[in-house]
Amino acid sequence: ALGSRFLGAGQPLVYVGWDETALWVGARMPLPPGYRARAQVTDRDGKVWQDDCIEVHVDPQHSHATNYQFVVNALGTTLDALGGDPSHNPQWLAAAGDEPGGWSCELSIPWEAMQTSRPSAGQVLGLNIAVNSSSLGGILSWSPVLRALHEPARYGHLLLADSLAAGVLEFSSADPGHLRARIVGTGEALIRATLSARDAQGREQELSVDATALEAPGE
Repeated sequence: ALGSRFLGAGQPLVYVGWDETALWVGARMPLPPGYRARAQVTDRDGKVWQDDCIEVHVDPQHSHATNYQFVVNALGTTLDALGGDPSHNPQWLAAAGDEPGGWSCELSIPWEAMQTSRPSAGQVLGLNIAVNSSSLGGILSWSPVLRALHEPARYGHLLLADSLAAGVLEFSSADPGHLRARIVGTGEALIRATLSARDAQGREQELSVDATALEAPGE
């Protein structure tokens, strides 16, 4: 959660891909039984962040200073901004769907929308993906930002690969030796996950797991 080193109770599942035309993001946000996503804003560049939504923040040159922001709520309403300025209105696509048990969305963000040319394999981008959720504890942030989502110096590293992709599906303090990962492609990837947890006395401790994922596809 934003401003915390601790995981929220429910974790969205996010996929990121790329090709010569765009950065692609797909996500599914879980909801408690009986809940539906809360979203009311229907105007572009409205207060979409107040709804259940997903935010994609990109620093395409990994300069630690630039923040392109793309937001879509559970109705499919979008907001885009550059450095917090919503007058930046590039062309990009987003769609969303809401159903019992969760809502999902897909985003296609052309490289031109971030005023950059097509990157090459091996390039690293700054990235943060955040979920604003009325039922999951507020704002969930993938990167360890401290006070706000507009902190590109603290964004995570997105390595663009052309033969192998890897990601963590599950890592829990209840069983820190168990890490589920998914890889697609061929080769191997080192996956390192660190989780902060509190013991019965309220003392904070860090749990770390290293795993090597081999020849995919699989988990």
